[in-house]
Amino acid sequence: MAIVLEGIKGSKSVAELCREHKISQALYYRWRDKFLEGGKKALVNGSFEDKAYKAEIEKLQKIIGKQAIQIEILKKNRRTVREKVELVKELSKQGYTLKDCCNAVGLSRSRYYSFNRTKENKQAQRIGEVQLCSRIKAIKTEHPFWGYRRVTAWLRHREGIIVNHKAVRKIMKENGLTVVQPIHKAKRKTERRKPKAQRPKQYWGIDMTKFMILSVGWVYLVVVLDWYTKKIVGHEVSLRGRTVEWREALDRALQVEFPEGVRCSGLKLISNNGSQPTSVAFMNDMAVLGIEQIFTSYDNPKGNADTERVMRTIKEELIWLNEFESFEEAKEKISEWIGKYNRLYVHSALGYLSPEEYELKYYEEQKRNVA
Repeated sequence: MAIVLEGIKGSKSVAELCREHKISQALYYRWRDKFLEGGKKALVNGSFEDKAYKAEIEKLQKIIGKQAIQIEILKKNRRTVREKVELVKELSKQGYTLKDCCNAVGLSRSRYYSFNRTKENKQAQRIGEVQLCSRIKAIKTEHPFWGYRRVTAWLRHREGIIVNHKAVRKIMKENGLTVVQPIHKAKRKTERRKPKAQRPKQYWGIDMTKFMILSVGWVYLVVVLDWYTKKIVGHEVSLRGRTVEWREALDRALQVEFPEGVRCSGLKLISNNGSQPTSVAFMNDMAVLGIEQIFTSYDNPKGNADTERVMRTIKEELIWLNEFESFEEAKEKISEWIGKYNRLYVHSALGYLSPEEYELKYYEEQKRNVA
């Protein structure tokens, strides 16, 4: 319509309009003829159309009046909150907005949400002490190094069981399921404080451990850990622990976490002073990629503590509990365990969220802050 009006006004020629809007003159004239024809019809049939519009308005007003009466009846008859909530749900399914539905039945949205949350909480699973003891024993069989806090977190967040941590601690204590905490008397002061990550992909740690397979010999595991999310972003299982294996583990992590390239990302890699991360080949790769290397000092055992802690978790949760019959079996089970760890492991340092849940929470908060 705007194009036709410009042509009728004569402010621009037809050719200019067609070039500007990339249309043919034939299309322009078809639009122009329809526009003028519609105007003539409106002038001739104006009185008839006015009558039709008035009749339609009266019809709609009658419908609205009936709906208003029905709503008033519903307000009087539906007195309980439960009935009002159910009615709101029924109306919402028919395409009405939640705000309009709540207003129609005389229910505030805050009360509607509060009622639904209370109902969901009541539907959460509650079990007796005998069943709870059975579930705790099953969890401890699979995770013998878990304490009562992590067991409680698993029951709440993964199995939907409402339980108090005191009840879990009591049952574990009575059944000899608590973890004995070693007491170390020696106190060491670190000369240099370890870095603290403020976001994902800021500080990564890399480290290696080894374990024995009787039919194979020593097997080496290299792990790359994001210090903020505690997510294992890369790993490599091999029969040798050379620089090549360290580079392969890191490259796996970079391919997944930095698909557009790691340069200019500000990534820092923390490692010990072993022969692999200090080798010329490894350090040259880091320089090319733009990754800053941070080496722990020889007198600071906590320098790479986060990475070493996840190594201990892997041993407690997987390696020490299994006797692998082959290298292939160990490789497969380690990859499977790492995937499960990233998705489900209830991490105490993350408020008992899994690494992937904690990472998702961070990015959602960043979106809300930007919005």
